[in-house]
This record gives sequence, C-alpha cells and structure tokens, in this order.
Amino acid sequence: MDAKSLHFLAKFFESFGAEVAQLTAEKVGELIPQAQGERSQNLMDATEICQYLGISVSHFYKVKKKHGKKFPTVNIDGAIRFNPLHVEEYFSNHNNKDTNG
Repeated sequence: MDAKSLHFLAKFFESFGAEVAQLTAEKVGELIPQAQGERSQNLMDATEICQYLGISVSHFYKVKKKHGKKFPTVNIDGAIRFNPLHVEEYFSNHNNKDTNG
C-alpha cells in the first residue's frame, strides 16, 4: 500500500473513532441520568411501599416472607428497597398464576 492510501486510511479511522467516541459519550450521557433518576425517585423503603400499595406493613412482610427470594427487592449497602413498578408487576403476575392454576 502506498503512503497516500495509508494516510487516507489513518485519517478515516481517526475521524471514525472520534465519531464513535462522541456517539457513545452522548448515549451514556442520556442513560446515566435516567438510571440515577430511576434509583433515587422510584425506590421505596417498606413503609413507603406499604403506603403506596395501601396495605399494612405486617401483611407486606408476610407476603414477602412467603415468596422469599422471588420477591423483587433492591439491596443498597444492606438497605432493602423496593421499586413500586416491579412490586406491582410481581403481584399482578402472581395473582394471574393463582387464578389460572
């Protein structure tokens, strides 16, 4: 390959790499705030999730204990939190299985 072709390829890959890096940075920049917002806004402790669901804390813990590790939880440095959308979906799927079975 001659020097002119090598120079062309080097410039092409240099600009291509810069474009890929920029697109990647933009996409990561979009995703990080979404993930941080989801974690900080949607996660609830046991009292909050019970208020949200309109059930007592004791009933909630009975259900959680019955379902064990299948129950959707998030462990943040030992603090158990719950995503209300995941808990609602879990209850919905569990109720559907009970009525269909």
